[in-house]
Amino acid sequence: MADENNFNPGVPANDSRLTQLRTLVHSIAISIFILAGTVSIFIYREAELLSRENQQLIEFVAEQGNTQEVIDDMRLKLGQYTQQHPDFAPIYFRYFGSNQVARSQGPTPIPNAAQPSPAASSRASTNKTGVR
Repeated sequence: MADENNFNPGVPANDSRLTQLRTLVHSIAISIFILAGTVSIFIYREAELLSRENQQLIEFVAEQGNTQEVIDDMRLKLGQYTQQHPDFAPIYFRYFGSNQVARSQGPTPIPNAAQPSPAASSRASTNKTGVR
């Protein structure tokens, strides 16, 4: 009666290779499940850490206020350092170009296209006469 409930056609009842294969497949499935869970936890923690660092960066930028003043102050300090240490001058000039702090007065205006420059009008007059 017990053999009728576990009837499996075409497969011998005491085939040890089949039971070893089933055990191996179950072991691999459990290992993959554990690995997937571990990777999911790692990704979740990294996302939390990134979110926390992003919030700290936003707070830092908000605390700084006008960053242009901080940049100009740092440039002035580097200029003073360059005067005291001449060996730093090539590095300073490479990134800043001069000792003067560039104070911007706003965006540079775009020249009006309706008013040609004097050089363009002189070129136009030479082209009319045919002389280059």
